[in-house]
Amino acid sequence: MADVAIVTDSTAYLPQALTERLGIEVVSLYYDLGGRGAARESNLNGEYNSFYADLAASGSVAVTSSPTSEDFTAVYARLLESHRSVVAICIASAMSETCTTARKVAQEFGSERVVVIDSAGVGGHLGLQVLAAARAASGGTNLEGVIERVHQARRELKAWCLVGTLEYFRRSDRVGNAAAWIGAALDIKPILTIESELKAVERVRTRRRGLERLIELMRHRAELYAEIADITVSTDGRRVQVVAEEIYRELQRARGAQASYNP
Repeated sequence: MADVAIVTDSTAYLPQALTERLGIEVVSLYYDLGGRGAARESNLNGEYNSFYADLAASGSVAVTSSPTSEDFTAVYARLLESHRSVVAICIASAMSETCTTARKVAQEFGSERVVVIDSAGVGGHLGLQVLAAARAASGGTNLEGVIERVHQARRELKAWCLVGTLEYFRRSDRVGNAAAWIGAALDIKPILTIESELKAVERVRTRRRGLERLIELMRHRAELYAEIADITVSTDGRRVQVVAEEIYRELQRARGAQASYNP
């Protein structure tokens, strides 16, 4: 019997080919756009262009909800048939009820069999912790060792994101109409960081300057100790590839032959 199985949720946005190769189980969150009814986020299969087009046309927001207790129960029960234990690493509890649901279900199986870890992140911040866990587990590390590897990865991670528009913050009542209008008029792009929740770091005047600033932040991180960079984009894959290649060059300068690029 294999030792540890790894579970995460769909907000890690890891490529399906990667999760399948590493044996990572993904439990999907749900979304409802325009009152059409709940749909699994995983059904988008990483293709978000049509989703964002529908979102822009809706004049509303997409309402999200965590996986159900039944979703987690089914996954835990199946994995425990072939593994001694399960480690589930989930989106930050400050952003979603997913962790809470995962933990409630885990209690039914016992703390020695199912452990749920709050990643305090989302996207790449979550995904890199999941990859650290999966690689440790595949190498034969026991439950305690996998948990420690996740905690180590979380301590070492730093994540930033560039928001292209304040419109969806306005729709969700996180900024007022005036702030959103001024932001659009002046082409202001906020840079946020993930520290259990999204926090503002600074504002830049254009998208181009925002991307330059992200690269500057990554360069400083690489000069210190960064070894891995994950880049997640909602739309415009061509643009993000250009940014990824630039960040790779910065990592090369900082890390030399240790740097590698996997698009």
